[in-house]
Amino acid sequence: DFTVCLLNGASENHIRNPPYRQSRGQLILDFFKFDTVDNFIENYSFENIENFTLVIIHHKNDLQLCEFRWDGLTLTYTSKNPKVSHIWSSATLYPKEIRTEREQWFNDFRQQNSNFTREQVIDFHLNGGTGDIHNDMRINRDGKLITQCIFQVLKQHQYLSFSFHDLLSGQELLYRVL
Repeated sequence: DFTVCLLNGASENHIRNPPYRQSRGQLILDFFKFDTVDNFIENYSFENIENFTLVIIHHKNDLQLCEFRWDGLTLTYTSKNPKVSHIWSSATLYPKEIRTEREQWFNDFRQQNSNFTREQVIDFHLNGGTGDIHNDMRINRDGKLITQCIFQVLKQHQYLSFSFHDLLSGQELLYRVL
C-alpha cells in the first residue's frame, strides 16, 4: 500500500545537536505500525529526532504522494501531484542553489524524455549533471562521500519492480513482485 523514502535534513542543512532520542531511520519501520498516514502523523512523536524529509506514496486505491519535512520543531506537510515526476535531494548534502540546479536538470530530462523508461531514469542518476563530481547526480567528494548505489521502485499496474545498482561492485539486482 505504501512506498516510503527518507532523506536526511528538511529544507536547509541544520546544525546537528546529538544525542537524539532515536535514529531518524527508525521512522520508516515505525511508519508501518500505523494504518494510515494521518494516524502516523497525529500519533507519532517526532520530538528529539534529527531533521528529515519523508516522502510517502500511497498506492492502494487513489495514488497519493505526500512529503513531510521535520526541521526539529515543526512538521510541514505538502501534497504533490502523483501523476508528475518529482526529484528530491538531501538538504544535508546540497545547498538550496544546488538542489534547485538538480531540479532543473530533472525538468530538462523530463522535457527531453516525455515517456521515459526505467533505464533512462537510471542513466540520468548515473550521468546527470554538468561534470561537477561534487554536485552531479552521481557524486564523489574527494573519495570521502561517494554515491554508492541507486535504488529504484517502479509500479506498473499491480506489479512492483525494485532495482538495486551497486555502483561500487557494478552489480545490479532486479526484483518483480505482485
